[in-house]
Amino acid sequence: MRAVSINVNDVTGVAGFVEPGTRVDVLFTATVNVAGLHEPRSTTILQDVPVLASDQRLDRSTARQGQAAHVVTLLVSLEGAEKLALAMQEGRIQLVLRNPVDTNQETPAPVGNTNLYSGTATPTRGPKVTRTKRTPKPAPELPQFYDVEILRGSQMETFHLKP
Repeated sequence: MRAVSINVNDVTGVAGFVEPGTRVDVLFTATVNVAGLHEPRSTTILQDVPVLASDQRLDRSTARQGQAAHVVTLLVSLEGAEKLALAMQEGRIQLVLRNPVDTNQETPAPVGNTNLYSGTATPTRGPKVTRTKRTPKPAPELPQFYDVEILRGSQMETFHLKP
C-alpha cells in the first residue's frame, strides 16, 4: 500500500468532512475526444479509500471538525497511486465521502453529457414509438337537469336547472 497526497479545496475535500479515518471514493472528470467532439466525462477511479491524514493531522480532532484541509493523504495500492497521479495531470479529481458501513464496490459506467442530460447512467436509445389511430370517445350524456340546493339559515330551497 502507498500513501498519496492530493491537493483539495473546500469543494473537492467535501467541505472539511474528509478527516483521518474516513473513507472516500475518487471521481475523475476530464474532457475526452468522442467521435471527433470534445465531451466532458466523469468516472469513479477509486472506491472505499481510507484517509490517512488531513493536512498534517493523523487523527480526528473534535476541535477542528469540519475545517477544510488543503492536502489529503490517501492509502492506495500501487495501481491506485498511478491512477491518481495520471488523473491529477489529465483532469480534475473530486472526493466523495462514503458512509462508514458502505463497503460495496460498484462499477458504474462513465457519465458524459448524453447521460447527464437524459438522466440515465448508461447510454440508451430512446423508446420505440409506434403510432396508433385513436377513435374518438363518445361525448358523455348530459343529465336532464341539475339540482341546486340553496341553504339560508335553517331553510333549504331546491332548484331544477336545465343544462
